[in-house]
Amino acid sequence: MTTRENIIAPLHEHYKYLKECCKVIYTGLYGSQNYDLYNENSDIDSKTIIIPSVRDIALGVKPHSSVVKFDDGAQSDVKDVRLMIKNFLKQNVNFLEILFTDYFFYNHEYSGFVDFLRSNAERIAHYNPMLCVKCMCGMAKDKMAHMEHSSPATEDRIAQFGYDPKELHHIVRLRELAENYTKGMPFGECLKSNHKPYLMKIKNGDFELAAARQIAKTEIEVLERIKQNFTAPIDDGLIDLIEKELINLFCQAFREV
Repeated sequence: MTTRENIIAPLHEHYKYLKECCKVIYTGLYGSQNYDLYNENSDIDSKTIIIPSVRDIALGVKPHSSVVKFDDGAQSDVKDVRLMIKNFLKQNVNFLEILFTDYFFYNHEYSGFVDFLRSNAERIAHYNPMLCVKCMCGMAKDKMAHMEHSSPATEDRIAQFGYDPKELHHIVRLRELAENYTKGMPFGECLKSNHKPYLMKIKNGDFELAAARQIAKTEIEVLERIKQNFTAPIDDGLIDLIEKELINLFCQAFREV
């Protein structure tokens, strides 16, 4: 069973390792531990925000984006702060969740920017609610498309169950997330399921292939109805606020060079 110590130690290793080669702002936990849907096989994965160098800015170097893999099988998705902000504003829930995790490390030199992100996390997660729900629906459809598709990462589960239970549990999780989000629940609360035992049964492969296919089909249909029936305004004022904070961040970073 994953404990707080089991999460903190490897996450801190991500942060320390990346600080050696990048100007790290923030490393936040990503994945099943944030949803309380982990098991003994769950990796400790993260997403890391970095700031580019003056040289990269001056020469117009493409903003950095990479996935750093660690010996224990975990990984960190590393992105230039400008790309990370774009993903937040695209309402990509896989990125938004790092603003809500209880597990994170950050560079205290940039504590003002980190405080801004975390104190405005709900506002950021509701910048464009209709786009956010569309993203959830799109992710679920992608999971369904890959549910029976074998790859190096899923071939063992496909061989055992005929499908990937992990993908199916994400489909159900995303439907519940969309349902609660459109009801006005805080995003941070939406990340935690009210039906953990059911989701863990799915994740553990307790359903036969035929039942799994029907669950996926039904969940996607519900998600489509949620998307079609949901309307909400865009928070137009958020962009100016974020731009101001980014300018302050770069001014501070470049003064330190």
